[in-house]
Amino acid sequence: MTVGNTHPYRDRFHALIFCSVYFQVKVLRCISPLKLEDVVLGQYIGDPEVEGDAKLGYLDDPSVPEGSITATYALAILKINNERWDGVPFILRCGKGWLKM
Repeated sequence: MTVGNTHPYRDRFHALIFCSVYFQVKVLRCISPLKLEDVVLGQYIGDPEVEGDAKLGYLDDPSVPEGSITATYALAILKINNERWDGVPFILRCGKGWLKM
């Protein structure tokens, strides 16, 4: 049943969206600040035993300045300080030039 410009499920839908965002923000606020020992940065190197692009590392790229220390890989362990997630590490990693697992 539709009355005027309102739909019977619209208010429920907006309430669900609000609750979802509310709880996401609540969890994000419980994340501890990162410590240096919980972060790894790196730069990929080539594998001389393979053929193709995997043989070359980041510094082998002609467009990369010699001696560059730019990180091409990052890993961070997040800790969420609440009752539900206490003791569960959340491992985030991203990078360029590493094989899919």
